[in-house]
This record gives sequence, structure tokens and C-alpha cells, in this order.
Amino acid sequence: MVFGSRSERAGRLGSALAGCYGALNIKARLLLLVGTLFAPCCGLVLYAIGSTENTADASIRRGLLYSVQAVSAAVDAELRRHAGVAEMLARSPAVLQDDLSAFAAEVQRASVATGDNWVLVADLDGRVLMNTAAKPGRDLGSRSIEGWESQTRAIRTGTPSVSDIFVGPTSHEWIATVDVPILKDGRPFRCLAISMRAVNFTRLLAQQQVPSDWLVGIIDTSGRYVSRIPRNATQTGQFASEGWRATVNVPGISEFTSIEGDKVINANAHPTLSRWTVGVGIKESAFAGEIAATIRTTAVAAIAISALALLLAAGIAASIARPLREIGSGEGAQPAGRISDPPEIRALRFRLVEAELVRRRSERANSDNIALLAQARDMWLSTAEQLKLAAKYGGLGT
Repeated sequence: MVFGSRSERAGRLGSALAGCYGALNIKARLLLLVGTLFAPCCGLVLYAIGSTENTADASIRRGLLYSVQAVSAAVDAELRRHAGVAEMLARSPAVLQDDLSAFAAEVQRASVATGDNWVLVADLDGRVLMNTAAKPGRDLGSRSIEGWESQTRAIRTGTPSVSDIFVGPTSHEWIATVDVPILKDGRPFRCLAISMRAVNFTRLLAQQQVPSDWLVGIIDTSGRYVSRIPRNATQTGQFASEGWRATVNVPGISEFTSIEGDKVINANAHPTLSRWTVGVGIKESAFAGEIAATIRTTAVAAIAISALALLLAAGIAASIARPLREIGSGEGAQPAGRISDPPEIRALRFRLVEAELVRRRSERANSDNIALLAQARDMWLSTAEQLKLAAKYGGLGT
């Protein structure tokens, strides 16, 4: 009973649908066909837009990772250049013989001590013995806390060490040093340091191929800015935002609030020669804007293509429905039609013209036959009358 009831309902539903479908003309059916085919295309477009958003997001994040590695490599190359010069000078016979006057002249001749860099030599207790930036006769004092920590690390490990930034006691500007141990008879004898101005790293960052609206910065182990572009609210020696300082050791991408209060998506890298952190970030608003621009371009292209497809489908549907409508209204007997009509429609028009000619010939033949029949009837009636008269008069004669 239940099955029968369901079957009856399904049958009535099918009949209703068939009736509705039967009420559609050819143009409506063609448009229904196009719409049926177009609906999955719309789904694919929406999927493509969503996929584009994910792809754009992943692409920007990969760009951040790639850029931070490139910038970190450039910073590392700059540090290694200074470390190579320091190691070369540390092997000078003059410094090994503790002839610092001769060594200073050697440094000047080698053009190592330029306006951007200077060289100092300190003993194992951190007392500065020579500084090419200091005036002759001036008390050189002891190394700064940051310089002493770097010197201690270099002597302990036997490898170059990069200090945090600090204000140089002689130059009175933000600098960092590359320290290398001076070995004599295989044992630490002195420490040689080459200073590096923080402003040089700003120029280095400006030379990197990074989008102008991205943030690029370097901080030391204490979290102070060595350099940053664009500078905006930052200064060299200023502490970086708490969010960046908390995520310096986080691999991959991290998110935090910048020192200006903007949400930032950031990638970190660490030069191999130092414990500094290089960061490349983008504001979340700019990040969303780039993704939105990509989606907008994709959506506009998809909508334009879809609109053109619908217009083309509507034109094709009209080119099929119009001649059929003309045929249905009695205008299809015109043999020429339009050159844009489908071949089947033109063939149908030709067949209809032939059928019309045959019908007209049949009508003329029927008219002729009817006239002949009427003539024959008249002749028969005349003949019958004559026979009747002949029979009458023949009886009288008899």
C-alpha cells in the first residue's frame, strides 16, 4: 500500500513536471539546456576563485620565506667579508710581535680602516691596545659590554664572532664588531675586531629586491634594531616589537603586532655567522589586499567569460528558435531564409516549399478533375435526355 502510494505520488509528480516541460517553447528549452550546463561551470568558477585565494596566500608566504633567506644570505655575506679581513689581519707578523704601531700603519696601507670601518686590538682582559679611529695619545679604555661578550665568545670558540650593536665610545654612533682571536703559538694572544656601522646594513637592505610595501629588518640577540626599511617608527638601537622578539626562533611564518601597531605576517632567518635575526614581513592589510586583488582579477575574468558565454548561448538559441517560430507561424514557406539559419532549418524550409508546390499542383489537378466530372455529368444528362426522348418517340412510332 505504501509502495503503491509512493508510486502514485511519483507518477503525479512526473506528470506535472512533464506538463510544465511541455509548456516550454524551443527557445525556453534551449535556455534551460544552457542553464543546466552553465550551473556546473559556475561551481567550477567558484572553486577556481577559492583555489586562487589559497594559491595566492601560499605564494605570498613562499615569497616571504624566499625573500628572508635571500636577505639573510646578503647579511651573512657582508659579515663574512669583514670576518675574512679580520682573520687575514690577525695573522700579521706585526700584531703577533706586539708591534701595534707597525700594525696600525699596515692597516692604513691596506685601506682596511676607512671611514666606514676601523680596527682595534684588545688584550685578553678586554683592554683596548689599538684603535685606528682614536686620536693619538688618547686613553683607549676597555671594550664595551657587547664587544667584550663577542671577544670572549670568539676566544672561547676560536671562530669569528659578531657582537650586538652598541654606541661606540669613540665614534658615538651605533656599531657592531666582528671579533677574531689572535693566536700565538696556538694559544689566544690578543683579539682583533673590525667595527661595522649600522647604517651600512640599512644600505644593504635597500639594495635587496623586496617589494616596497614589505618590511625588512635586522635585530640583534637583545632584540634591538640593527636596521629596518622602511624605518617608519623605528630607530637603530630601538627595541623591536614584543611580538617579533617573542618569535625570533619560530620556524616558518609567524604573526604578531608591529611596533607601529599593525598586524604583520613575518618570516625569520638567521645568518650563519651571527646570532642576529633577519625578518621579512608584510602588513596583514596589504597581505589581504594582494589576495583580494588576485581574486578580483580572477572573478572579473570569470564573470566576463561567463557573460560572453551566456550571450553567445542566447544568440545561438535565438538563431534556432526564430526560424522555427517563423515556420510555425506560416512564414517558413520562404525558400531563402537567412544564411545564418542552421542547415536543418534551411532543408526544412526547402521541403516545405516543395510540399507547398505539390499541394498547389494537387489542388489544380483536383479542380480540373472536378470540372471534367461536371462536364461529363452534363454530357451524361444530355445523353440521357436524348435517349429518353428517343425511347418516347420510338414508342409512338411503334
